[in-house]
Amino acid sequence: MNDNIKKLEVILNDVIKIKEKVLLLEKKIKEEIEDFYKTKEKTIDKNSKIKKQKRQYDERELTKEWDILKQKIKQTDNPKSLIDNFVKNKTKDYLAAFIRKNNLTIDPRLSKDKIAKELLQLIKISEIIKTGKPM
Repeated sequence: MNDNIKKLEVILNDVIKIKEKVLLLEKKIKEEIEDFYKTKEKTIDKNSKIKKQKRQYDERELTKEWDILKQKIKQTDNPKSLIDNFVKNKTKDYLAAFIRKNNLTIDPRLSKDKIAKELLQLIKISEIIKTGKPM
């Protein structure tokens, strides 16, 4: 019987050691998980800051380009093609800045095709208001 008790004590000691190791592993795993989420949050913060930083365009150039575009439209027989090419060759970010800077009543979130149509319509209306006759 005494021998059985000694065997049980050895087993109990082994179980206690295993339990301590499990607790230590559990602590390490929790630390790893916390580190992972902290790193992920920092990465998300960096990415969101990067996305929020839009390219800055020269405001004078945006205004100048609007004036040039209006002049070219007056001189062309095909204003639709001119505007389509203008919009097609610009990025959405550039068009949004262009629209905002020139106070155009166009939603910059529209597709490029719709922006081109709205821009042409706006120019036609502007010309009618200025001259009293359509383009």
